[in-house]
Amino acid sequence: MYYDDLPLWGFLGRIEKNKLDSSKSKYLLFKHIHFEILYNDDRVIEINVQTDPNLSVDITDDKEVDVEFSYSVSWKKTEIPFEKRMEKYSKTSFMPHHLEIHWFSIINSCVTVLLLTGFLATILMRVLKNDFVKYSHDEENVEDQEETGWKYIHGDVFRFPKNKSLFSSIIGSGTQLLALTIFIFLLALVGVFYPSGALFTALLVIYATSGIAGENLLLTGCLFCGPLFLTFCFLNTVAIVYSATAALPFGTILVILLIWALVTSPLLVLGGVAKTVDRVPSSVSYHKVSERNTSIAVVPRHHTSDGDGRVPSI
Repeated sequence: MYYDDLPLWGFLGRIEKNKLDSSKSKYLLFKHIHFEILYNDDRVIEINVQTDPNLSVDITDDKEVDVEFSYSVSWKKTEIPFEKRMEKYSKTSFMPHHLEIHWFSIINSCVTVLLLTGFLATILMRVLKNDFVKYSHDEENVEDQEETGWKYIHGDVFRFPKNKSLFSSIIGSGTQLLALTIFIFLLALVGVFYPSGALFTALLVIYATSGIAGENLLLTGCLFCGPLFLTFCFLNTVAIVYSATAALPFGTILVILLIWALVTSPLLVLGGVAKTVDRVPSSVSYHKVSERNTSIAVVPRHHTSDGDGRVPSI
């Protein structure tokens, strides 16, 4: 449980064990919870949870019991500054004690990736160098030689892909997810999510504001959000049926849909319009160059020759 981004925990009950017969143990549920909140000016610095063992109800028997819960709150002033309120929680058992461990893992992963990339680049450069040397010595017989190795696929980058609309939509969605992952890692490194639970809010906001347009705006907008929304609706419906606390209320779902409709969709349309405007000048210049080349390529069929029989150059 969190209050003002501060984690709090406590016992909801206790077990009275019977040393002679474990089957006769009692399960007690606390009915009253006391919250002790420490504050400095208008800032909450610390919050503690206390329970009264005398105010409990026996729930050992598997039957319905009417329980009236209550709570109380006491406010106490403290001199601890707001900047140091997280020091207590960083020393608890479920919080990481040393942040340097994460930095070591990140540096280790980066070095490993760089080494593997260097090895792969070295191998490719040797293969290409051998091929270049081979073709430079045998320039006369290059056309007769059979293509081997990387030359089999050197022209594939110029082939027009099939299903270009789906391909561009996948590229756009993947770029958006990549940007989302990079921003989340950067925010996590600077400690934005520590120890509060603002991760899901950051995921939603960054994804909504990092829209990338593809060839088909509708397909790009629904390629990832569509299956995700259907899966979320199914899981949320199951949570509502079982009265689980993880179920999101209708108001929150409506806010998410409004963010997608009013933020993500306009950004997709804006990206599509920008891409269309950028494509028009290139096509116009292409047609101009084509017309110019066509007019230059027209050569008259009747020409006069010099005395030595040579045709004068144009």
